[in-house]
Amino acid sequence: MGASTLYIHPRKDRHGNLYFSFSYTNKDGKRVRLKKSEHPFFDNREKAQSWADSQDAIKAAEKDHIARKLAWKTAYYDFQKLLMDYGVWQKQKAPNSWKSCVFYLEKWTFPFFLVEKQAGNVNNWHLFFLEFFDWLQGPHKDRKIPLAASTVNNIAKATNTFFSFLLAYGKIDPDSVRKMETLPEHKINHRTFADVISPDEMVNVYTHMKKSHPPAADFFYVLWHTGMRFSELYGISLTSLFKGQITNKALHDELVKSQINYIGYIYLESQPEYDDRKRLPDGSIPRKPLKSCKTIGPKNARIIPIRDKEIWNVLAIRYKKAMEQFEAKECSLNKDDFPLFDDLEWNKAQRTLRQSYSDLGLPFKSYHCCRHSFTTHLVGETRNFFLVRAITGHKKDKSFERYLHIYEQISLESIRNDQIIDVV
Repeated sequence: MGASTLYIHPRKDRHGNLYFSFSYTNKDGKRVRLKKSEHPFFDNREKAQSWADSQDAIKAAEKDHIARKLAWKTAYYDFQKLLMDYGVWQKQKAPNSWKSCVFYLEKWTFPFFLVEKQAGNVNNWHLFFLEFFDWLQGPHKDRKIPLAASTVNNIAKATNTFFSFLLAYGKIDPDSVRKMETLPEHKINHRTFADVISPDEMVNVYTHMKKSHPPAADFFYVLWHTGMRFSELYGISLTSLFKGQITNKALHDELVKSQINYIGYIYLESQPEYDDRKRLPDGSIPRKPLKSCKTIGPKNARIIPIRDKEIWNVLAIRYKKAMEQFEAKECSLNKDDFPLFDDLEWNKAQRTLRQSYSDLGLPFKSYHCCRHSFTTHLVGETRNFFLVRAITGHKKDKSFERYLHIYEQISLESIRNDQIIDVV
């Protein structure tokens, strides 16, 4: 036998015909035989040996490829430590998005500059920015589909914050610091009027979900009527729901001005730190600031009015159930650790929504489309940027203008479908 780590075994089938099987020794020292489906059929030893040798070459190439991909962790600077230090630094700057930034650096930025370009000196990275941008947008053997434009932008922004970190700690020449350009707004795949969930569609989806998973149906129903993000509603607790007039007089006056009546409101100050709403050993649920906010507190809180009686009842029933759990002291002494949607499991909620859309024969729309739909209708109904910003948390004029254009486009589509053109 040659240098192959695959062992070759001549065998005969029940008809006396010669064939060859293969085995190898696993990491536990046990001999493992390959299934017939895992190798071609060979009727002579030379061909079998040639194939076994080729498999060793393939395995060696794969190991070399993996080693080169991981080389950045120890090459040149100690980039593994730099990444960890950057994560600590970025967490203070952006407590909600620091994990994504670390992921983008580890998945895309470091492999390009340290593996593809072998550029171990960060002072030279700016020389390859244009190539990096092209590389991100082009075909790649580790990528089945092209990266979304928004993802490319996020990678560029994460790279820029990494340079800011290096500069802050004197690990790069200030003259070498450059800012990566991002794609212009018109190339980003923003949601359009096609992503808006109409009232009829909402009712149909909600009714269907109610049959298979009532908690997910309630969740979808409340999201559509409040415009909250998934993680925000997922984390509202006994401290979040209030009945009666909003204490923020400015917001209350704007609601009155826009002729919006409400039963109560949700006071939103934080969200769960983990997607699975993981509890610590003491039963508490770690929380983090809302998106685009650096701290938890009244300054960054949002107030969402509850306008619909049925939505209020859904939340009120869940509030009473959570209160019973609190009074029984099931897990914690803090009311913030008793979420109103404690019976909703993240992954099951996603599967239920997708299955309902499939069963109804409708183009799939995500839970986030509920927020998109709510904001679109609120902008069109009120034309009040202060009110929309206070309720949804959108902070840019461009967001308001985009939603207004979407609302007008929906109105135009409705007119186009219903109108009859005749001579005047």
